[in-house]
Amino acid sequence: MEITQTNENCPSCLPCTSDHVDCYIINENGYVVLSEIPADTGRFFAQTELKSTGVIMETMISKKIFRRIPMFDYQALCKERIPASSASSYSVT
Repeated sequence: MEITQTNENCPSCLPCTSDHVDCYIINENGYVVLSEIPADTGRFFAQTELKSTGVIMETMISKKIFRRIPMFDYQALCKERIPASSASSYSVT
């Protein structure tokens, strides 16, 4: 993350190389594009932040930077099969 190693544009800001901050570049969908932690790249920011308190994502939602969109994973559903029943045990033709 060379672009975040200096703070020449903001002398009062801590650089990303500081142990006191974690730096992320996130896209408009909330996914980590660039991180100091390579394993976090490509993950949803709220998932990476769950390691701490989750306050940052909640704050961005409350400030309307992001909005919560409920999603449901239909791939994980299994349809329940109901066996067909009839009056006879087997039909012979």
